Amino acid sequence: MCDHPSHHGISCACHGPLQKILEQEITINQVSFRQQSYQIKSAPEDVIFYHPDEKRIITMADGKPTKAHAIAISGEKIVAVGALQDAVKALPNVDPICLQGEQTIIPGLIEPHMHIFITAYLNTWDVDLGPYDGQYLKPVYDLNTINSEIQMVYNKKQALLDESSLKAQYQHLLQQLKQGETPVISPELDSLIKEITLSGYNVDPTLMTAEFENIDKALLDKVSTEIPIVLVNASMHIAYANSAALLLSFNAMGPLQREHFDQYRTAAEFAQGNNGILNEMVEMQAVAPVMPPMNPDALRDGMDNVFDNALSKGITLMLDAATPVSSQPSKSLESLLATYMASHWKTNRMALAYIADTPEGKVGAYPFSSSWKKTSIDDNNRLYAPIIKIVSDGSNQGKTGYQSMPYKGSGPSTPDQSTLNCGIYNFTPENASAYPLGVVPETYSKLITEVTKSDQQWGMMVHANGDRAIDLAVNGFQYLQMRGYDLASRRYRIEHCSLLTDSNAQMMSNLGISPSFLIGHVGYWGWAFQQEILGAERAQLLDRCGTAQSAGMVVTLHSDNNVSPLGPLRYMEQAITRRMERAPQDGSQYLNPQESLTAEQALKAITLNAAWQCQAEQHVGSLEEGKLADFVILAENPLTWNESHGSFVGLRDIEIEETWVGGKKLYSRTENVAESVSKQLQKKLATALT
Repeated sequence: MCDHPSHHGISCACHGPLQKILEQEITINQVSFRQQSYQIKSAPEDVIFYHPDEKRIITMADGKPTKAHAIAISGEKIVAVGALQDAVKALPNVDPICLQGEQTIIPGLIEPHMHIFITAYLNTWDVDLGPYDGQYLKPVYDLNTINSEIQMVYNKKQALLDESSLKAQYQHLLQQLKQGETPVISPELDSLIKEITLSGYNVDPTLMTAEFENIDKALLDKVSTEIPIVLVNASMHIAYANSAALLLSFNAMGPLQREHFDQYRTAAEFAQGNNGILNEMVEMQAVAPVMPPMNPDALRDGMDNVFDNALSKGITLMLDAATPVSSQPSKSLESLLATYMASHWKTNRMALAYIADTPEGKVGAYPFSSSWKKTSIDDNNRLYAPIIKIVSDGSNQGKTGYQSMPYKGSGPSTPDQSTLNCGIYNFTPENASAYPLGVVPETYSKLITEVTKSDQQWGMMVHANGDRAIDLAVNGFQYLQMRGYDLASRRYRIEHCSLLTDSNAQMMSNLGISPSFLIGHVGYWGWAFQQEILGAERAQLLDRCGTAQSAGMVVTLHSDNNVSPLGPLRYMEQAITRRMERAPQDGSQYLNPQESLTAEQALKAITLNAAWQCQAEQHVGSLEEGKLADFVILAENPLTWNESHGSFVGLRDIEIEETWVGGKKLYSRTENVAESVSKQLQKKLATALT
């Protein structure tokens, strides 16, 4: 029998502890953006694009890679698609623009599952310690890699401290804390502490190229015992802190942390006795006092980075998959996003999924209120909230996805079957044993029923990674159908849907449930799943795109960003090839290739299918007359990449030439290169003058 430990809720990147900390910072410190007036640098244009080669404008009309010679745009909308003469007839006073060479127009790409708030916040931290180099894995990623990147930032932080007039006060403070005293920290000194704290994110032990050694206090103290250091795991459920960070945080901890760490009476005892590995919110929040501050400028800069990155990847619509509903709407993350988008011209469209999540310390309480208001893309085509999000288990990488069989290596060679790790299920009451197969937990069934019977006709997305979690989700949906609810019209989804059995695939198809696959599980983590986490046999169940497609389901692909990088063309490549990128490149690196999608199916997954899941297909997802003019100009045709390159490997490298949202050009590769060079020159000039 598997062990399913009691817990206070676990949620992978889908509303993890770090975002909960961010929410509290927003509310407590009353962070808000000022409404600013930005000149609109790009207004909707009347424009005609055409190409003599009919293969170069791919419309995806009716979900098929239909081709057109020309497309005409007026204002925010498409006014003609088809022959060049039709486009000219629609806009007789516009000179058509001829696409060059291999340039190809496709519908705007859609990211149906990412996390904008926590990604924006992390972008304000000092250093990305992740395993990625752009859209690829770093060839070498180990503790030495991380240490070298930390060291570069440490030198800057130490210089800041050395140059500060408060250095002597800071060092005296550290000494007082080490002696067990509880000195009062002045606002000026607190500001210095946050400024010199070294912060890093995206640490991912599962993708290291050498055997992983624990990142802990002892390791980080080798870098410094004077400069506070806080790192966060890529799962966003683990923080790593050095002794300085522990010392400086202890006296500012909240009551939950005090109770949790009640064996420590002073900061000195905490810094000496704790190993610096902090799990889940109750522990991670212990070092929140030294984490990078949450303020409007920082969050605005972070959002700039997220939107700029998305547009450069051809993304015209994203769905935030864990938006909290605040009791103080004017101080909520949603309100911040709305204000930001109203003030900035370079943003794509955003859909929101409101999360029904367990409050900290209240196991079994998953609030959903009939007062929550659903909005549609018809209400506001830039920002709308059509879906409720539910998180049922954790992550397979972190061995917290809820499984029917133990994770590989979770017990000794002759294990006690009652203690093997099969992950965590969020709807298992504290100290309760695992649910038998087919039994729907009462708390879960009550929650999904409340959502389903709401007169607002919410969509619903259920995070389920492990096969047991998927089984419980499917049984829950069947429970609703048996009570007379029409699920197909609601577009209910299972998120990640990682380990999908034949029986659950068939049930999903029968119920009209669709999956959204985190396809990086195959491309980035496939080798780790096969060799270390699940084993070869069970890894065959991973991200079964082909099975879902054959069963008639609406298949989409996503990044779970910041868990993996934004890049729909990369998702497309990984779904077509199923190449395990960390595996030895000897021909055996393909994971269950019969689960591959065709190029046409993969393109549909990141355009029209994703629009459908985001309840926006009537306006975006394909290039058709009357729809919003969201499209991308690519340097090459993604559907024929294999013909000129020998395979679909490398499809992610196709250049995004331009990204248009609502008839406005919001990204241009050539203009962005020039802008980047200009910024670098300005920075060098400023440095020279100082």
